[in-house]
Amino acid sequence: MVTYDKLRKKPQVANSLIGMSLNEFDELYAEFESAYTKRRRSSPQTHRHQTRRQRRVGAGRKHQYALRDRLLMTLFWLRAYMTYEVLGFMYDLNKTNSEDNLKAVLDALADLSQFNFERPTAERTKLRSLQAVMDAFPDVRLVI
Repeated sequence: MVTYDKLRKKPQVANSLIGMSLNEFDELYAEFESAYTKRRRSSPQTHRHQTRRQRRVGAGRKHQYALRDRLLMTLFWLRAYMTYEVLGFMYDLNKTNSEDNLKAVLDALADLSQFNFERPTAERTKLRSLQAVMDAFPDVRLVI
C-alpha cells in the first residue's frame, strides 16, 4: 500500500504516483484538511445513507487510514484510474470502503479553487488488475 510515510522515504517516486512533488502535496494537504473538516461539520446528513444525523460528526467508526493517506490514495487513483476492487486490494480495504473514501475526498477537493481536476470519464480505460497497475506504474513496486 502507498502511504505518506512510505512515500516520504522515496520522494523521487511521488511525481510518478500522484503527479506532484511531496512539497506540493503538503501544500495541497494543508488547504484540503480545512476544506474537508469544514465540509464534514456542515453536513446535516450522514455520508453513506444521506439520512439525518443522530450523533455528532466523528462519533461513528474511525477510518483505517489517516486523512493524509486517504488524500494520497485519491490522488493515486486519479492518476492510475484503477477499479475500486484493485484499489481496495492495494490498501487492504473492501471495495465499498475504498469507493466511500474516494468520494468523500473528491467532494472536498472539488471545493478547492486551487485544485482543478476532471473526474475520469467512462471512456477512460481502467486498470483492472494489480499486475496492470504495476506494469503501468513500475515505481509502485519501489514503494510497496
